[in-house]
Amino acid sequence: MIYKYERRRQTYIDGQRVKLFELFKPGEHRSRHRYYSEVGYIARQEQFDADGRVNRVITVDNWRQPRPGPRPAVNDKLLTDKGIRIPGHQIYHRVYDFDANGKPRLVAVSWNCEIGYPLKKTSILSADLVFGTPTGKVLWKTREEFGKHFDFSPAAAQVFPDVVNGIEPDRM
Repeated sequence: MIYKYERRRQTYIDGQRVKLFELFKPGEHRSRHRYYSEVGYIARQEQFDADGRVNRVITVDNWRQPRPGPRPAVNDKLLTDKGIRIPGHQIYHRVYDFDANGKPRLVAVSWNCEIGYPLKKTSILSADLVFGTPTGKVLWKTREEFGKHFDFSPAAAQVFPDVVNGIEPDRM
């Protein structure tokens, strides 16, 4: 009965600090998008196919699952920076695509175009971001282009389409 409705699930992980958001479409038992939010900003998005296999993971500031459990959908130890050739630049977004065997490959990153002091981190909100390949080739000019290409939303639009479209839900 409940499966004929769209359902939104919010789960607290790591106490009250990290929230996991998922949206289940009518008739579906698996979420296609999973968002992790920490202190009010989206730190990670996981995208799944209809069979529940991970297709893509997008991390912000290299965020990792605090308590992945014994059999996580994504093994964070496999998410490496192998292939990044942008020395001296702080990396913000990392996009990993997964092959049919579940092996991740880093396909895109965003970085601060200013070379910074390695021990001083610049907030993503004040950084002058560039979006492109791990080798440093710029492919997207704006956050919006980057987000559209990878179906990524810093506002978790796939889970909160009513909020993104300006309509507040009755209860969240």
